[in-house]
Amino acid sequence: MGLFRRKPKRVRAAPVGVCDVCNARLPRTEAYFLTTRQVVVSPAYWDRRLDLTLGIAETFGIPESQMPQLVQDSVVSAAGQGTPWAVCEACSADFTFDRTEARAHAVASTAPPGTGKVDPRLCADVAAAAYERRGAP
Repeated sequence: MGLFRRKPKRVRAAPVGVCDVCNARLPRTEAYFLTTRQVVVSPAYWDRRLDLTLGIAETFGIPESQMPQLVQDSVVSAAGQGTPWAVCEACSADFTFDRTEARAHAVASTAPPGTGKVDPRLCADVAAAAYERRGAP
């Protein structure tokens, strides 16, 4: 019966935070709240994340032989995010989602349906392809 509708889960969100993709300052009223699934299946997200992750690794002199493990750790970390991802306008172009719904969830500090961790296998191939595009050994 539809008498008792489930209320969206409220999440703790500061009025101003940062984009979970690019770290730009982001007022919540200008954010989009996306699910982990919506983020981790995006090739553009993995291109950006691996550029940052592997760039930092290279800066600190981490051997190339350890790069595949860094990618794997990155996949597990991203897939393990249990809360909504706050995404700015600029980064939003990298994802497929209902903009009106995602903005409404951000403004109301509610979690979009389907929020939560996902199986890392869901994004492993996408991340591996991004790693290969980067010219991985």
